[in-house]
Amino acid sequence: MANKRKGRNSNNAVRAAQEPAPLRLDPSYARAASIKLHQGPINIWIIGCGGTGSYLAEAVAQLWVATDGMRRTPTPLKHLYLVDPDVVEYKNVGRQRFCHADVGKAKAVTLAERCALTFGLRAFAIPEKFDPGFLNSVHSGKYNWGRDTQDILLGCVDNAAARRTLNETVTQYERANSIWWLNCGNWARSGELLIGSTNSIECLKKGFPSRRGSICTALPSPAWMEPGILQPQPEESADSNLSCAEIALRNVQSATINRCVAAYAADMLLQLLLGQLRYFALYFSLGPGTSHARYITRENIAVAIRVSTEEVFGAAKS
Repeated sequence: MANKRKGRNSNNAVRAAQEPAPLRLDPSYARAASIKLHQGPINIWIIGCGGTGSYLAEAVAQLWVATDGMRRTPTPLKHLYLVDPDVVEYKNVGRQRFCHADVGKAKAVTLAERCALTFGLRAFAIPEKFDPGFLNSVHSGKYNWGRDTQDILLGCVDNAAARRTLNETVTQYERANSIWWLNCGNWARSGELLIGSTNSIECLKKGFPSRRGSICTALPSPAWMEPGILQPQPEESADSNLSCAEIALRNVQSATINRCVAAYAADMLLQLLLGQLRYFALYFSLGPGTSHARYITRENIAVAIRVSTEEVFGAAKS
C-alpha cells in the first residue's frame, strides 16, 4: 500500500510540474491608456519591403480584406503605400516573401502586384528610398492619393540611415499628432517593436487629455525611446574592417524571426486602428519563448525617455 500511495503522490507531482504557470500581468496594464487616433482616414506606409516588410505587406492586405477596408473601425483606411528601392535577388528567396519568379523585379512593385492579384487591393508602389517629401506630395494631392488624412509609418528598414529619415519625418510632420511611427526591429532570434508620434516635449505633455489618463494621443518616437536605433552598426560603416565572415556571423538570423515581427506588428496595427492598443513597446525572444510589453502610463513613458514623471506630466492627478 505504501508503494501505491507513493506512486500516486509521484504522479500528482508530475502533473503539477506539467501544469502551465499562471500568467503574471504587469499591474500597470489595469490603468494603461489606449491610443486614440484623430478622426479621418488613414494612409499606411510600409517602408522597407525586405525581410519583415514583405511579410507585413501580406498581413496588412489580409487585415484590410478581412475587415472590409477597416470600415468596421473608428478610423477607416484610405491607401497603402509600399516603399523600397531594392530589387529581388536570389538570396532573398526563402528568407523573404518572394519566389524565384520575382527575381529582378522591384520589391515594392512585386508586393503591390501581389496585393492586387491575391486580394483585389490597390496598393501604391514607390521603388525609391523613402523621403519625408513623399507625405507632402500625398497631402498636397500631387498624386491624387488623398488629402486630410493621417499617416502610419511601418518602419521595416535594416539600417540606421533609413531610421534617421523616419525620425526626421516624425519631427517634420507633427501636425496635431497625425503621424505615427511603428518601428519593427529584430536581431538573430528576438524582436523589438516601438510606436510613437512625437519628438517634442510640448506635444508629449498634452498626450493625456483625459483627467483619468485613460486616453493617449501622443507618445515619444521610437528614436526618443531607443536612441541606439539611429546609430549605425559596424557593418554599415563604409570603412568597416570586419571580414565577410564576421559580417555574416553578425547577421545570422532565425528563418522565422521576420515572420514573427510582422505578425506582432500586424496585431499592433489592428489594435491601434480599433482604439485598443494599450502598450507602446513590445520585446520578445524566440529562444526562451518570452515576451514583455510596456504599457501606456505616464510613469512608464517617463521611464522610457529617462526623465521623471513630474518633469513631463507635472504632479500626479487624483
